[in-house]
Amino acid sequence: MAHIKIDCSDSSVVLVCQTCGGAWRAFAWDRADAHDRAVAHEQRTHPGTEEAQAAREQWRRRARSGRPSLAATRR
Repeated sequence: MAHIKIDCSDSSVVLVCQTCGGAWRAFAWDRADAHDRAVAHEQRTHPGTEEAQAAREQWRRRARSGRPSLAATRR
């Protein structure tokens, strides 16, 4: 199981794979790109794991339904 943390700010997103001990990091301008990068990393480095893919699908469902993201509700 790959555990990729997505840290969002108002202007950018930073990703860190905790399974890789923080060795893999990525930058994205928005959440959609961040989820795509997390899935790509997971497929390359942690084959057979689908945690990032499941998180991306959940995020897409929420975005389509108009429900606020968890990060938006924490503020």
